[in-house]
Amino acid sequence: MSEELENQIEEDLFKDKATHFFKKYRKLLILLLILFITVPSFYQIYKSYNLKKNSNLLTDYSKAMLILNGNEPNNAIHLFEKLIKNHDNEKIKTLALNRLIEIHLKNNNLKKINEIFNENILNKTSSKEFLDLIKIKKSLIIFDTATEEEMLLLLDKNNFFKNISLQILSDFYISRKMLNKYQKISNEIK
Repeated sequence: MSEELENQIEEDLFKDKATHFFKKYRKLLILLLILFITVPSFYQIYKSYNLKKNSNLLTDYSKAMLILNGNEPNNAIHLFEKLIKNHDNEKIKTLALNRLIEIHLKNNNLKKINEIFNENILNKTSSKEFLDLIKIKKSLIIFDTATEEEMLLLLDKNNFFKNISLQILSDFYISRKMLNKYQKISNEIK
């Protein structure tokens, strides 16, 4: 009988402790339960939103490509410029930038290409890798007419694509017959 009484007392104590704990931390427990349910839901909504946004960007890029293939380059140029300026998806920005450069290269419009590069290089919202890629592309396009200062500004040693930058710079020095600077750069490549 005493064992039953002890069990009954322990159960009552446990119930009292649980009731007291729930009363004391009721607001915190409800808040944790709400967070446990809502955070995963909001995360899924956020992922879905980003997926939809990226899908729309890809659709816009595809539309611009179709317009370009339909021999309406001015409309395509406008769409590619819009994709570069107004969105933060760097993959789409890179694709649009490449197409825009290709269009202007076909038209031999180096001034416009230079404007596009400078505009994107000055844009501080892009990632360092994107900016470094733009600098490399610009250095390749202005390679024949560039000064040493321009090339050094574009191809710094802290570039994400360091080896490519140094290789372009060494080719630049060879083309300008600056062999002493070439040797210095070639030693850095190794």
